[in-house]
Amino acid sequence: MEMRFALFGLLALATGCGHGPSQPWFGGYAGAHRAAPKVTGFDIDNYLGAEWYGVYVNGSKLGYSVSFREKTTHNGKPAYRFGSELALALPLFRSSCYSTYLATGELVAIHSINEEGGRGSIYCGMVTDDTMTVTSSANDVQRTQAVPAPAVTLEDEIASLRLILSDPQPGASVTIKSYSLEECDTRISILTIKDKRTLLLDGSEMIVYDAKQVSQVDGGLTSVLFDRRGKALRIGFSGKRMWELRLEPEETAKNLKTAELAGYIVRPKGKMPSPTAERLRLKITGLEEEQIVADSRQQFEKMDDGAWLVTLTRDSWPAQPPALPIADPELAEFLKPTARYQSDAPVLKAKATHIVTENSDAAQVAQAICAWVYANLRIGKDVDDALGALRVGAALCKGNTALFVALCRATGLPARGVVGLAYAPTFEGFGAHAWAEVYVGRWIAADPAWGQPLASAARIKFGDEEARIRHMDRLSIEAFEDEDQQAE
Repeated sequence: MEMRFALFGLLALATGCGHGPSQPWFGGYAGAHRAAPKVTGFDIDNYLGAEWYGVYVNGSKLGYSVSFREKTTHNGKPAYRFGSELALALPLFRSSCYSTYLATGELVAIHSINEEGGRGSIYCGMVTDDTMTVTSSANDVQRTQAVPAPAVTLEDEIASLRLILSDPQPGASVTIKSYSLEECDTRISILTIKDKRTLLLDGSEMIVYDAKQVSQVDGGLTSVLFDRRGKALRIGFSGKRMWELRLEPEETAKNLKTAELAGYIVRPKGKMPSPTAERLRLKITGLEEEQIVADSRQQFEKMDDGAWLVTLTRDSWPAQPPALPIADPELAEFLKPTARYQSDAPVLKAKATHIVTENSDAAQVAQAICAWVYANLRIGKDVDDALGALRVGAALCKGNTALFVALCRATGLPARGVVGLAYAPTFEGFGAHAWAEVYVGRWIAADPAWGQPLASAARIKFGDEEARIRHMDRLSIEAFEDEDQQAE
């Protein structure tokens, strides 16, 4: 199950908002005739406001989210905006989406913004009559296309809220509809009341409704606990891990410096590292010997107080990169297909041939493949193998790395995946990240997820793709010297 879209689906329930950046659970009927919108017997103004949630995985806090309903205007006309925002510490990710409706019910605009570590995307859909113009900026590529206007109205947006306010009995259900702006596609799910019961919460009894939501696309199951006013108190789903949103006060939800989150983000003391620095030096306390991997890009020196002085240098291209294929027996391991890097798959071999121009050297091939992966994979799918990333056209850092490595190997260019900590300005800290190393006469770091053929210096490698990133809560980082050399 795709983590980010599922979480936005959960937020849609929390706010009555049926739109997400690209949710696979909910759907509207794009292309159908847009019926005259009606919102009857319901005063939305009584349900405006925001709800804040802590985001938990397997019981540990991973981030926060907010869902909101507010009054606004659109081209001078009264309107409502329904939306949600999400911030996750692992992976380093922020996203927001909102839909705007005229007070008379018509959908007039959808917006979504996504950022993962060092990359981002913006989507904007504006509705005029029966057409929606979708403008996107993703991976440095600008696109505009016209699609049929989604047949989703304000009435659809508040369907789950209206159901709960009707004091439903077990078995009552409603169809939830929304629209995927990134994919210009529609989704449907069914929300069904399982139980109505009394719950003791904060010393007081309250009526709550247990509900389940089932995707009509992939059968994904979400559980929701509503109060009598339609507010989601707890929302969760199980995939590879158990994800849950818990209603919390804003200050509690936004506190990403709790002990639970200390294992996901390491915020440096003093001056923040420059993402464009060619070289920087860090003082790191708490590193274990097995985490130290010295190479030409990162050097470690033990200090008197037991900390490590780490010097990180951004790689550069060699003056004379080798031609392909590279047949060095010592590098044969990094040309073999694996379960994650299926470089022998016909579709990947064909794609590599399409990307790479004839007679390209190792450096040119690495740059071309990195640029192609960055331009063609959207942010978001929870896949970590090359074929999976290519098939769905979206991935997080592990999926981007897997596709890059497999395509390189398919051309005869040795490549491998690595993991470690990378500095993400969005979170002002170092977080777990995956990137690649490619052999161009020597091993260099490349980050296809962030669109960096020469990866930024502000990253610390712990090992290959199987290495475990652990005990981050014990680490302390001080960027006490940040060189002024900046990347061009």
